[in-house]
Amino acid sequence: KKKGCTPPPPAACPAFTPAEAGKGKPTITITDAATEAAPLEQKVTLGESTADLQVGEAAHDAFNFQIDSAAAEAGFYALLEFPARDDYDLNMMYSDGSYAARSHAWNTIIEANEVEFPQIGPLSSTGHGGESTASSEKLVGIKVADCSGWTMDVANYLGEGGELTVKLWLGEAKTDPQEQGAEPGA
Repeated sequence: KKKGCTPPPPAACPAFTPAEAGKGKPTITITDAATEAAPLEQKVTLGESTADLQVGEAAHDAFNFQIDSAAAEAGFYALLEFPARDDYDLNMMYSDGSYAARSHAWNTIIEANEVEFPQIGPLSSTGHGGESTASSEKLVGIKVADCSGWTMDVANYLGEGGELTVKLWLGEAKTDPQEQGAEPGA
């Protein structure tokens, strides 16, 4: 190695095309520095909604994110906390708008989540890669590639809305994303 030579800088991630919900919305970069103990925080602003009561539409806000990890793959985590018995959802989307992962239980009656009711089946399910409580929705270790880009849609189905915080971090990969273009399923 010659003196005075510096190695070339690492290649930057190419820009990605967001899903329709993310067009014109901010794009944040999530690095290995974002951990569960020190997550990156992204604010979303949602209007009030009573859509669970069949009154009006759900309120939505979105943002885009791109993974910048030293590893080829990482596990992506997202946590949204809200007042108990309100109903919010997290939807991680591919650029074509199909779902990669979802956390979307009916938080107002979480006890009925995944329960099979005669002739109608379950009222609600958590969703692919999700984990739900009466006061939170969480995406758990969705396997993402370095430089991959995604859109996060946050929805309010029953709640006051306002400014909420989505906590984001990288960790152990636990769940493959749902196949791109597949029906949303549970």
